[in-house]
Amino acid sequence: MSNTPENKPIGPFTLTPARIILLAFGILALVSIFGGIMGGVSNVNDLRNARDAALSSSEAPPSEASAP
Repeated sequence: MSNTPENKPIGPFTLTPARIILLAFGILALVSIFGGIMGGVSNVNDLRNARDAALSSSEAPPSEASAP
């Protein structure tokens, strides 16, 4: 018998530094794809502006809202 340690094969679910980096890149890609599908940052700002406009018009008295 030899005194050198035997190299065990790496399991499929063992987290190595390279696998951790790949997981991080995958998560960043998913976040980017999801953000793009949802319309991005500009869409969120447009929705906020529309909400604020709707709230301010609903708070106005009825006589001002129906004026031509």
